[in-house]
Amino acid sequence: MYRKIAVFIIFQVVFSLGIKINCQTANVDFISLDSAINNTNFYISYPVINSGNLLIDSTINQSLVNNILQSSNTVEDEFVEMMNSFHSFEINHEITYNKNGILSILYSIYICSGNCDYTQLPIVYSLINGKKLEINSILDTTNLYQNIIKKEIEKQYQENINRIIKEDIECNQCSESEHEFYNNYVIPKYKSCMSEFTFDEFCIHNNEITFFSDCFFSSAEKQYRPELDYSFSLDLIKAYLKVDL
Repeated sequence: MYRKIAVFIIFQVVFSLGIKINCQTANVDFISLDSAINNTNFYISYPVINSGNLLIDSTINQSLVNNILQSSNTVEDEFVEMMNSFHSFEINHEITYNKNGILSILYSIYICSGNCDYTQLPIVYSLINGKKLEINSILDTTNLYQNIIKKEIEKQYQENINRIIKEDIECNQCSESEHEFYNNYVIPKYKSCMSEFTFDEFCIHNNEITFFSDCFFSSAEKQYRPELDYSFSLDLIKAYLKVDL
């Protein structure tokens, strides 16, 4: 009897360790849907995760599908609906980090309707429990912001503001309303974006972490859109890391 209990305990320990080892990284396959109509391309690619743990995999895979779906459709139905709604679109996913129990995925989305727009959306999962990871579980963001990131954000935004000021000064053909647009809209919006920066959207790479600003610029404003992404090497921010990367 005791021997059976001992064997059972050993089996449970080995099984648990096996799950932990399997979940430190994941195999990733991609499913793609594509069509071309009158030289217009429609394309969706999304990953399917296999970490060796069915519960974790189903949790992440359902989340990835939910990020694509706008209704209760299947992905295939959603694909057809998008084809009917847009002139063209392309949705790609890139695995930017896949080790140490962390999976980082970057969406690249290009959609054309009346205008065309491009955006990137990151999402980070734990391969230990399948949940989305917030940046506070990875970094000491308070001290990191004060010591490193705040200075870089202010520097980059000031460079963008200087560029807009220069464009405004050099625009000899601009009307009074166009000059007002520069000074009363674009520059204040840059300053607002800088003050409202958050760590909510981030992407992990093998050598760096990139933060994405969620400050919105419409398609009509895209020529004024500043550089809104900030990448910091892991060596630079290693003192603020809460996990091994």
